[in-house]
Amino acid sequence: SGSPTVDSCVYCLGFTGGINSLNDRSSLEVYPNPAGEKTIVKGKKELGLISLYNAVGTMVYQVRTKDDQLELDLSKMPAGVYLLRSGEASYKVVKE
Repeated sequence: SGSPTVDSCVYCLGFTGGINSLNDRSSLEVYPNPAGEKTIVKGKKELGLISLYNAVGTMVYQVRTKDDQLELDLSKMPAGVYLLRSGEASYKVVKE
């Protein structure tokens, strides 16, 4: 009972790597984190499809880019924990 946790969100989105696959800094950087109104997503190559999911697994943002860096505007998002995906990389983002 109660609200789902990030662990259950990871499970419901079908990640097979489990919680250890999150925050793989070798392929993706997200800063600042925790974030205020904006955060930067930076990869070593083209980011491609960026998806942001809330704690219950609902996609709240999606964009496709050919750049290796993207500024995400989080100003309209409520405070909480989000899961950001870019290709095979996943990253936990905290919005203050």
